[in-house]
Amino acid sequence: MTFSFLVAATMVNEVALVLLFGLFGWQIAAIYLFTRLLIAMLAGWTIGRLHLERYVESWVYASLSEKPLQEARLDWPARLRMRWDAVQNVCAVISADDLITSCYFSDFMLHLNQTILIQNNLEESYASESYFASRDSQVDCS
Repeated sequence: MTFSFLVAATMVNEVALVLLFGLFGWQIAAIYLFTRLLIAMLAGWTIGRLHLERYVESWVYASLSEKPLQEARLDWPARLRMRWDAVQNVCAVISADDLITSCYFSDFMLHLNQTILIQNNLEESYASESYFASRDSQVDCS
């Protein structure tokens, strides 16, 4: 059963299913879904019949027999303290040089983007002016 899930999880793509439904209708999407699930079930059944459990490492079985760790119950002030400590740890790693560099880089990218937009607008306006100028010069107004 686990093998069937592992195979089906990679074979049935939800995005492709929605696209098939939208582009070709529910019949094609249903055929896609059922054929993929059938292939996954057959592959899982086949892999299960091969009895490959002997190849599983012993630490996997040992980890399954261990009790799961109990999470500590934290109240809101403890959670906020923990999050504040995490923020301080991250900020301690980031140096002032990193902040200055990122500010300069974002400023550079902003100006570069504005320059490209202005350049594109100028090219469009020149292209439209030359089109109208060439069109008007061909018209005989006599």
